[in-house]
Amino acid sequence: MQVYAWSSDVSNPWPDDRPGMGGACICGDGSGRWMVLEINADEFKYDSLHRYAVIAHEYFHVFQIARSGDLMMPVWLVEGGAKTFEELFTQTYFDRSEFDYGLFPVTANGLENPAVFEDYVDVEGDQNYNFSSFMVLALVQAVADQKDTS
Repeated sequence: MQVYAWSSDVSNPWPDDRPGMGGACICGDGSGRWMVLEINADEFKYDSLHRYAVIAHEYFHVFQIARSGDLMMPVWLVEGGAKTFEELFTQTYFDRSEFDYGLFPVTANGLENPAVFEDYVDVEGDQNYNFSSFMVLALVQAVADQKDTS
């Protein structure tokens, strides 16, 4: 998989090969896939941990795609799995993560109506995929609890 990474200080350095690239994603055109990692210049300036976390997050999506056969839904499992992985990565290698703050904020929208996370759409209020990660961790806890009672 080709990886395109650059600082947002410059526009897309590959406009002829990949026009319109920006942000961070596993992108594709039907005949191939590539990873886009446009890292916000402020993340270098202010030593943001996110500039590393986003790499782990997007690589986890590569793993998910390889294992799922392109079935990338529901959103809470796809983004929650990647968010949880990125936080475990930063916790392990940088000794800090959003787990330190309880994944704050976790949206009340998700607690009131978790069904909104069943489709792969942008879910309003799932800031930084915190609620999706909460759902993944709740599932892991429920499985662990079930094993303890069997």
